[in-house]
Amino acid sequence: MRATEPARLSGQHKQIAGTLIDERETLGCVERRPDPSDRRAKPICPTGRGLARLRTADAIMADLQDRHARRVGREDYARFKRLFTDITDITRHHRGAARVRRGVTPHRGARSPATRSPASLRAS
Repeated sequence: MRATEPARLSGQHKQIAGTLIDERETLGCVERRPDPSDRRAKPICPTGRGLARLRTADAIMADLQDRHARRVGREDYARFKRLFTDITDITRHHRGAARVRRGVTPHRGARSPATRSPASLRAS
């Protein structure tokens, strides 16, 4: 994956994504490798340590979701997840469309709902 992809996916500036990638590289979670098809590019590749951390994070998220599903019921939790995903997709689509109408690039100034505070989500 190129360094611009995390910026695009998260809605953050490329500089912010680059700083986060630099930090993950310092921690040994990713490395930049030369791209044989483009000498200027250095795709970001997860290391063994990075993959292990991703597996750990996936297990933690699965455990949290399982606990919530048991507490409120699996059917209600599945419905909640579908609705939340729909709302997030609709919000992202509308924000992207508004930026295009204003001539702003999609990643500039955008924050995905997952990275915003609950108070700022309610204010939207």
